[in-house]
Amino acid sequence: MHLSFPENLLQVIKLIKIHIEEIRGIKKLTLQPDGDNFVIHGPNGSGKSGVVDAIDFGLTGNISRLAGKGTGSLSLKIHGPHVDARDRPETSLVRLTLKFPKLGKTATIERKLSSPKKLIVSPDEPDIRAVLEQVEQHSELSLSRREIIKYVLSEGATRSKDVQALLKLDDLGQLRATFKTASNQLLRDQKNATESSNSATDDLRRHIDVNHLTTELILEKVNVQRQIIDLPTLSDINKDTKLNFGLVTQKGDSQIFSRSTALRDLDALKEYFESSERVRSVKGCIVQLDALNIDPTFPQQLKRASFYEEGLGLLTEDACPLCDTDWEIDSLVLHLKAKINKAKKIKERSENLKNASGELKSSIQRQVGLLKSAEKIAIAVSKTQEATVISDYAASLVLIGEKIKTIEGLLEFENQLRSMQKQVPPTVSDATATVHKTVLNKPDNSAEVTAREFITIAQERLQKYQAAKRTLDQKTKASNTAQTALKVFSESVEETLGGLYSQVESKLADYYCFINHDDEAQFKAKLEHKEAALNLEVDFHNRGLFPPGAYHSEGHQDGMGICLYLALMQQQLQDDFTFVVLDDVVMSVDTQYRREVCRLFDEKFPNTQFILTTHEQAWHRQMHSQGLISKKASVSFRNWTVEHGPLVAASLEVWRDIDEALQNEDVPAAAAKLRRHLEYVAQELAESLRAQVTFQGDGNYDLGGLLQPALSRVPKYLKEAKKVAVSWKDPDTEQTVQILMDEFESKSKAVSLEQWASINPAVHYNSWANFSKEDFLPVVESYKALLSLLRCERCETWLCVSPVRGNVESLRCACMRTNFNLRKK
Repeated sequence: MHLSFPENLLQVIKLIKIHIEEIRGIKKLTLQPDGDNFVIHGPNGSGKSGVVDAIDFGLTGNISRLAGKGTGSLSLKIHGPHVDARDRPETSLVRLTLKFPKLGKTATIERKLSSPKKLIVSPDEPDIRAVLEQVEQHSELSLSRREIIKYVLSEGATRSKDVQALLKLDDLGQLRATFKTASNQLLRDQKNATESSNSATDDLRRHIDVNHLTTELILEKVNVQRQIIDLPTLSDINKDTKLNFGLVTQKGDSQIFSRSTALRDLDALKEYFESSERVRSVKGCIVQLDALNIDPTFPQQLKRASFYEEGLGLLTEDACPLCDTDWEIDSLVLHLKAKINKAKKIKERSENLKNASGELKSSIQRQVGLLKSAEKIAIAVSKTQEATVISDYAASLVLIGEKIKTIEGLLEFENQLRSMQKQVPPTVSDATATVHKTVLNKPDNSAEVTAREFITIAQERLQKYQAAKRTLDQKTKASNTAQTALKVFSESVEETLGGLYSQVESKLADYYCFINHDDEAQFKAKLEHKEAALNLEVDFHNRGLFPPGAYHSEGHQDGMGICLYLALMQQQLQDDFTFVVLDDVVMSVDTQYRREVCRLFDEKFPNTQFILTTHEQAWHRQMHSQGLISKKASVSFRNWTVEHGPLVAASLEVWRDIDEALQNEDVPAAAAKLRRHLEYVAQELAESLRAQVTFQGDGNYDLGGLLQPALSRVPKYLKEAKKVAVSWKDPDTEQTVQILMDEFESKSKAVSLEQWASINPAVHYNSWANFSKEDFLPVVESYKALLSLLRCERCETWLCVSPVRGNVESLRCACMRTNFNLRKK
């Protein structure tokens, strides 16, 4: 059997630009990665994940954070829009500009939350649509740390399911489940057919009165009776044989009754009533039921088993992922594993109970067959009351047989099962005894009548026997075919996936050694697929292979998760792995290894565009210093408010937006935009210029508390730069610094002169209603002119002092176009 895996169409995309309106925590935002690696940096709660959700929505029409297990009543249409736009999802949109390198084309796509499946593409061309349709199926192109770490810490069955879904091989699991379900069903059909065949065999055997049923014995018994009524003997029995061949129907033949056969049927029923087999099958079921009833919570434990296993894979921090209750993670893992082990034991007991109930069902099926024969005999001898008693008892057994197929049914009929351990109800015993006595007292028929009865019943039971055998043969063949198909499919999957996972584990080891070369350069990994489970074991300092959670630290597990994810994506998409969004995935990776993670991304995946979010300032800087991202390829979110979304720099667009607001005579809007921009700039400058700011315990620094201290540092540094230039006898630099000092002083005065039109009341109080465009425009121009002095036109970075700690040595921009020495000779 050959397995074919999904072929990738042109998966190659690069993100050029993203525009977001009213999505999650974003009011309105435009970012421009330009097809390069791009970082969104900011503290927790500043809106970074809102950008990730927007990209996810733009590409797939869904937001994975709002779907799947654990999301409860969350809804894309209701909870996808910004909270203030939840009643107007038509205003919530994402517009992405994408580059398709293999097609040599660029296109813009747009989605709205009011119609998430409707994708507007411009230009709308078939080859572009083909790529987008494929990308839409790859929600794994955008993952958070919690989603990545599950590949490392999940249980084997869960990991297999998740990994196969990521590799787009989830059909394999579904196919295997289909094969397994079909095989089990056909096996049950075969077992039922076997029971029916055994019952038909016993009926025919009892009628001809032999211990073992053979063709020779059937012919011998039937031919004796045929000779009595002068019919030719039969030489063989096949599917077309009629044991009553040549028998002429006579009056009364419709009421055929064989006294001897009836007595043997009734004796067989009595014997079974008194047999240990009937009681043994009932007791076996009760024993297993008692074993389960030791723990009255077992029905809930059975239902929650998969939930516990899934939860174990979601543990990433010292808290329960369901209720956020604080837990020490190791204790929580042990707690969950104990529940899983308990559930497994209960599951084993439930399987034992199912097997026991299967044996009981077979016993009931045989008993019902004998009762139905007794019912027919009772009717034939005109014992209608006894026939009703026997029929009712048979029906009650049929109902029990149907119910005990499930655990719930067994629990529901537990009392009836326990009563079955006792003797058969007296009413039933008495009824069958009465029928037996009636048959026994019937006078014997003549030899010819007896022969005719014998042959007619023999033919009826032979037909039933042959039909049951044919059905059994069909069910056996079908069951054997299904078992063979399941075996061949499973072996083929194991062989194919074994080779695939061998390549993945090799890549995993390669990437992990790359970022941990100083202490785990000999790291090995083993991915082993067994039936529905994918087990992962990793080397720990040459001490053997263990589950990742056994000895490795949380930081190493995070690094392992990133490496495994990248290995899987590389295996799946090969050269088409050109785009991925990773949301805060290195939060627990040890600081000393983050530089190596940068190198891993840069060197092992040079053609992949990484869109990264992080709240780690150190790693943000490392990505810059390691060259993973350029100085322009990042954006910092300083804060977030529900009214405005992230506080983010927008030096070029903000002035245009303010100008548009003023053109529309909307001074409040212009004032709000200016204030938001200044709030961001104040935080940037306060940090980059090492401003002396009054400490706030809650971290809530307002505009006035940051901007003035930051701006006051500029003249200080410029004066120092001028003195240093003099000490180094550098007149050119001295002159340049003086010019900048004069400009800064002049523009600072202009800002001070315009303070009468404070932007604070323009935003927050009703006094803005008295401002006109002419009143407010000078405020805008003065701030724009002042800030332009502090930002490099070429690299668009703010002036900063270096280093960030210790004695300052220079005042410069990122590209060094502005670089004033602050160290005297």
